[in-house]
Amino acid sequence: MSSPKPYKLDVSSDFLSWVTDRVNTARIIPDITHPAGEEWEYGIPTAAMEPLVEYWKSNFDWRKMEKQINETFNMYTIDLEEAGEVISLHFVHHRSDRPNAIPLIFAHGWPGNFTEVKHLLKLTAPEDSDAQPFHIVAPSIPGFTLSSSPSKPGFGLSKIANVYHKLMLKLGYETYMGQGGDWGSFILRSVALQHPSSLVGLHINFPVTLPPKPLANPTTLFWLAIRYFSPEESKRLKRMQWFLKNESGYSQIQRTKPQTISYALQDSPIGMLAWIREKIHLATEEDYVWDTDIVLTWTMLYLISGSAGSARIYKEAISEFPKRPAHITVKPPG
Repeated sequence: MSSPKPYKLDVSSDFLSWVTDRVNTARIIPDITHPAGEEWEYGIPTAAMEPLVEYWKSNFDWRKMEKQINETFNMYTIDLEEAGEVISLHFVHHRSDRPNAIPLIFAHGWPGNFTEVKHLLKLTAPEDSDAQPFHIVAPSIPGFTLSSSPSKPGFGLSKIANVYHKLMLKLGYETYMGQGGDWGSFILRSVALQHPSSLVGLHINFPVTLPPKPLANPTTLFWLAIRYFSPEESKRLKRMQWFLKNESGYSQIQRTKPQTISYALQDSPIGMLAWIREKIHLATEEDYVWDTDIVLTWTMLYLISGSAGSARIYKEAISEFPKRPAHITVKPPG
């Protein structure tokens, strides 16, 4: 394993010229008239795409956003070997100068990225002297944004988890806590299963579990069958059922033919923008307003990789799901 090397984001002028040309010559798809409240039923509507494309053409300044990223985050890369692959792992690392600081690994998912950790950087030096400080580490998933992509099939959750664990050890953190969202929650659950003595605390905001089995957990299954759900709980369950039925098509595509969809996304900045913008629309509250610069920056970060890695994780990870235990051994999970 190598040592961490400082990293600065500096996209080539040739790449920016290619993006600019593709955006300027993009074709906007005509929409159809939808009933009020159903504008997003067929995907991102033209009324939402046109302002984004026009802003990208006339106002978006990538070099400005690139500078902000470089000034906000202490970024590094490190070569880590796992299962015969050498991954050039990009990560953010902000070390606290307080002696009681606890290492915290932040694991993003799709279509997120390392910039989401910005809101946690203040935890390295909280204003309240009694508050717990943290060392913040935020790796980019292999194949996502600024991390290299595995070159062979089979690089799923367990291998990514080992890469993350090796990173933490390399940084001198033998024990640490974790925060995982989306794929990050599955990755850190795998870390907890494989390295339970190291991941001593875990918070996840995507706590997917398998249903109880009749023979293994008959009491739990019976309790679920007769349990009364409050109106709020029923509302949440119905929304999840609706999402799985109507909004999970992207997952089915990426888990079956990630290479094919990646040709379309990586060769079309507007296609990548539409793919990402639609999903973050559904992932937030209805009244949340996304900053256009942030949306376009996220799109650019996914275009930079030029690989199918961010789609391929769906195919690689899904093959592990039936084999991964539903429980986690980390104490305490949250």
